[in-house]
Amino acid sequence: MNAAGWSERFVAVPENRPALLAVQGLADRVRRGEREDEPSLLVLHGPPGVGKTHLVQMLIELVGKASTRLLAAREAFESEPGQEVTEVPLVVVEDVQFLAPRHAERLVGLLDRREQGGLATVVTASAGPGQLRHRDRPVPARLSTRLAAGLVVALSPWSLASRKRFLEALARRQKLNVPAEVLDWLADEVRGLRAFESLLAQVELLARLHGEMPRKELLVEHLRKQIDAQRPSVDRITGLVAGHFRIPAKVLRTRVRRRAVLVPRQVSMYLARKLTPLSLQQIGAYFGGCDHSTVLHACRKVERALEEDAVLCGTVRQLHDELW
Repeated sequence: MNAAGWSERFVAVPENRPALLAVQGLADRVRRGEREDEPSLLVLHGPPGVGKTHLVQMLIELVGKASTRLLAAREAFESEPGQEVTEVPLVVVEDVQFLAPRHAERLVGLLDRREQGGLATVVTASAGPGQLRHRDRPVPARLSTRLAAGLVVALSPWSLASRKRFLEALARRQKLNVPAEVLDWLADEVRGLRAFESLLAQVELLARLHGEMPRKELLVEHLRKQIDAQRPSVDRITGLVAGHFRIPAKVLRTRVRRRAVLVPRQVSMYLARKLTPLSLQQIGAYFGGCDHSTVLHACRKVERALEEDAVLCGTVRQLHDELW
């Protein structure tokens, strides 16, 4: 795949342009076989849905799969990486926020060996090196410092205008004559790029079944059902929060008031209020039969804490992004 093909398939918007330039430069360097003195490590970070996976996929296609190793951080470092991983021209380590702290030193060692050889490495993460956490704990300082030594590029959530641009480009590429009002509605309702691809695949399927593009009302009705089915549920919120704080989910639904349980329960209530259509009464009933005033107090307490506690703020933001 050449650079022209890349530019035709990749939608450049203000939120991803710095990362796109960094990836293009790294790809050119790998293809030329250059091993320069400048940092060979690129760190792409941002919440889910901002295009990290798209950039990685394009990079691999541009460099060539035979010259690349793609590693999932959660599983890849349970043992020491082999020599072939150390020496391949390009290594991509995805979602380093899921790397268990006890395995962090193996990633540090790999990064050091590849840096010494001038070999390119890309790491993706949900946050920058200084804010990167595994569950509720900062990653080991050796790893965060090593990542910070590379070229660190942030991808921020996309604006409404950028989401519209992406949808329009995706529809053109798939030769779908989707009504502009439907694309505008989708851009306003959905955030993640992978969700857009899935929903337009639904549009394409409907068009095939009908033999033509369905009218706007039918498209919106069908897509709304798909979107509603994918929205976070209170069960999913509670499970994710419980996993992050390393406590059983069922404990959050009790009236236990230990701080180790109270804070994640309040965070769960806050996220349920933000991300589900449930009323205060319904949320309270789910969490051990609390009344609506208890839920409202929990939500207000979390909101105040977000302004004063940088650690909790980062945790809630990460959980929100993973759910949304």
